[in-house]
Amino acid sequence: MTRLKVTTTPSQLRTQIIFEAREEIDKRLRKFGPSISKRARQIFGDNLAESETVHSILGGQLRADFGLTHDMAENGIRQIFEIFKRNTNFKFKLSKKHNLAFAIEITVLPAIEEELSEISYLSSGNEVEWMKWLLTKGTTIVVSGWEIVYPGTGWSTQTFKGKWAKRSRSKEAIMVEDEYHIIDGADFRVDPEFAGIKGSNFITEIIAKSLPEILLTIRAVL
Repeated sequence: MTRLKVTTTPSQLRTQIIFEAREEIDKRLRKFGPSISKRARQIFGDNLAESETVHSILGGQLRADFGLTHDMAENGIRQIFEIFKRNTNFKFKLSKKHNLAFAIEITVLPAIEEELSEISYLSSGNEVEWMKWLLTKGTTIVVSGWEIVYPGTGWSTQTFKGKWAKRSRSKEAIMVEDEYHIIDGADFRVDPEFAGIKGSNFITEIIAKSLPEILLTIRAVL
């Protein structure tokens, strides 16, 4: 009877299997990396479109408060997506500490904040930095001594339309100086429901929401 002597220990065999598996995973991540990155951006875009904040910008409270026309609102959302694509890098790498674990590294370049802050418009010679307010100012006062007037708050809908409608870009509200005292002691700040600060705003929420979906995309190719 011929006897086969196994010289490889269980530990060595396990190490070899892990080594080969790591090589295969690394190969697949390199191969599918570009398509995963493309899909990740699509996921971000889908979640951006579903955001309640975006809905408000396009046709709700925020569009009225920021004095946006429909075109300005739609263009602002398009710019967000383009800026995200330009300033976000996706990197997939195997963990050095854990045998078969891999990590997704999403790097948002510092330029993204500056570019997002440039989404603004001029009104009577003044720059209205509405995206900067929305993403970074929280509920602090952003325009002191001015207030937002809506039909039915101090003026009737008919009076609003007659006195201010032509000056209102959104046709739903207008910002006026506090001298009118429509709302006592009013200063303009972003609606608390949507207000964000650096590191915690609707963009960071969308990124966080997108991660589980991106992981599912990666698992599908491994």
